[in-house]
Amino acid sequence: LLMPPNSQAQQQQQAINKRDRELSSEEKKYLLAAERGDISTIKYYLDEAPNQEKFNINAVDPLGRSALYIAIEYENIEMIELLLSYNVEIGEAL
Repeated sequence: LLMPPNSQAQQQQQAINKRDRELSSEEKKYLLAAERGDISTIKYYLDEAPNQEKFNINAVDPLGRSALYIAIEYENIEMIELLLSYNVEIGEAL
C-alpha cells in the first residue's frame, strides 16, 4: 500500500495532537475502566458517547494509548471485541 509522502507525517501529528489534548474527566474514567477491564463501564460510555459533548471514544491517555490499545495490551479479548463492535479507531493498536 503506497501512501503519499506526507500522510504518515500527518498521521503522526494527529496522534500527537490527540495525546496533548486535555482529557475530560469522563474520558479519564473511560480509559481507566479499559485498564481495569471493566466491561460494563466501557459499554456504558460507548452507549452514551453520542449524547456527551466532551467525550471521545477514541481519546488517548498521556502515553498515547487508546482504550483499544489498552485492551490489547492487557489481552482482554472481550473488551477488544466490544470496542471494535462500536467502530473505535484502530490507529496504532493494529
